[in-house]
Amino acid sequence: MINIHCLKFDESIVEGWANPDNHDRGIGWMDHPSAPARIVMKDFNPFPLQFPCSLDDIYAVRRDALETLTNQGCGLVESDVISRSDLGPQPIKIVREIAKQPQNPKGMSYKGAIYIPMGDTNFIIRVWCFEVGVTGMRDSVIASKLAGEGFVMDPSSPDWGGWWLDEYGLGPAPIRKNLSEDAKYDQMFPDHPLSITRNLLGRIEQSLRFDPNAQPPQQSPPQQPPQNPKGKGFFGGLFGGKN
Repeated sequence: MINIHCLKFDESIVEGWANPDNHDRGIGWMDHPSAPARIVMKDFNPFPLQFPCSLDDIYAVRRDALETLTNQGCGLVESDVISRSDLGPQPIKIVREIAKQPQNPKGMSYKGAIYIPMGDTNFIIRVWCFEVGVTGMRDSVIASKLAGEGFVMDPSSPDWGGWWLDEYGLGPAPIRKNLSEDAKYDQMFPDHPLSITRNLLGRIEQSLRFDPNAQPPQQSPPQQPPQNPKGKGFFGGLFGGKN
């Protein structure tokens, strides 16, 4: 029977992290037991994913993500559908997302998810990374760099002269990706929460494997069901909070 242990990834990625959440529906890791800056969760659900649209319609997938995240006070950074032929007897399509959410009082948190349908069950990998310490450095440095190359930021225009992006043609949104959040700048800012989110999500995705015969460890903690995901929409529906 398929269970949470059937989907595996390279757990050296979270080696040394605290593991406070471990039951038959969810396993979680935090880089610090009381004040984490990075969190990874693996969720298992014993029911099929009911997608609101065909995964062949990437525009509809991204539109649903944007609408759901906007309702939660978040913004869409990336959304893609990826075909995998190595996670079961039949090829499947998985959905990969990254979102951003303003922190209070300052800074930005980034939240990634991989939705993995497995017949009558599904798995969801989630990553949270929080901006701590000095905030806004990436934006400032890249804005200055682009200004030196001739870019003119214009706060009087809706997209500030191209600073705010609409890469998918979805139209205006209250919170949007900006030029500094392009993946090409991640190497310049390896400790930025967006760079870390992309890195963690990418490494987990690349190391995913499926073992239909996997069984729980003999020494398992008491099983407790997780709280229900937040959010009314599907894509982006897990970005409303950390629970």
